[in-house]
Amino acid sequence: MSNRPITEDDLHALVDEALDAARQAEVEAYLARQPAVAARVRPIADSAPRCGMPWRRSPPSRFRPS
Repeated sequence: MSNRPITEDDLHALVDEALDAARQAEVEAYLARQPAVAARVRPIADSAPRCGMPWRRSPPSRFRPS
């Protein structure tokens, strides 16, 4: 894991599936530790398919409402 802080760009890149595997793992671990941030990202991920974002499948389960 790197010591780089997680940024808004990282959160959006995660939704866009634009992170490399290592950074994706870091951002996902961050979201697991920060439920308030994950809750803020969830609506972005949920709207991505409707907005023509580059989803090739449904949003990952971590972004689906529980």
